Amino acid sequence: MSLSWQALGFSLTKACQDLLFPPRCLGCGLRLARWQRPLFCDACLKEIRPLRSPYCTTCGIPFAGAGDNHLCGACLRGECLLDRARAAFVYQGGVVQAIHGLKYGRQAQALESFATLVKGSGGLHDLTTPDLVLPVPLHPRRLRQRGFNQAEELARSCLPDWQTLLHNDLLLRHYNTPPQIRLSAVERRRNLAEAFAVPLPEAVTGHCILLVDDVMTTGATLNACAKVLRRAGAKNIAAWTLARTP
Repeated sequence: MSLSWQALGFSLTKACQDLLFPPRCLGCGLRLARWQRPLFCDACLKEIRPLRSPYCTTCGIPFAGAGDNHLCGACLRGECLLDRARAAFVYQGGVVQAIHGLKYGRQAQALESFATLVKGSGGLHDLTTPDLVLPVPLHPRRLRQRGFNQAEELARSCLPDWQTLLHNDLLLRHYNTPPQIRLSAVERRRNLAEAFAVPLPEAVTGHCILLVDDVMTTGATLNACAKVLRRAGAKNIAAWTLARTP
């Protein structure tokens, strides 16, 4: 398992926040009477929606209403390069604010709260134990700016049984692409073309890979990762994200 000084620094940041700052809801910022896990007020907690059936059997996008799981239109057209993608929650309400707080506000307390919620929600769905767990990487420049990779920290917190399978050096980002948040699906795919690389193809050849990220929207980032992993000889590529846009 590959460890990093960023992970140590993030742990120290979390410890300092626990000591120096009063507890507030990660969703709405409401002052809470005490430290609790998960760190959400009752109103925000009620709005958190675990991802449940029906959803696409390949990319995991949730469908409205009732019914059986089935393929979505994009997956019927073969647009998803993953063998399977699953998420713990629908990307809405307090989950959105908490993820933003983690990524851009360094709200390290979110990790323990997410871990508690994932454990109680069955958020791994039908994913089986992989050979390797690979967090979606940041470019080194962005990693220095942020101080941590949220995908790696989520993998450490939310997937404790697979810690020994976690590697942060087998999938690299060698282009510092612009943020995806305001780009269309086509622009996202173009933005990420050839952004990722597998430095040691022999380390992934023939293996079952689980990619981990915070949010899956169009799937462009995870598809770009899957493309280079498939080229390197990966046998099976699944993805797990904390949240999925509806």
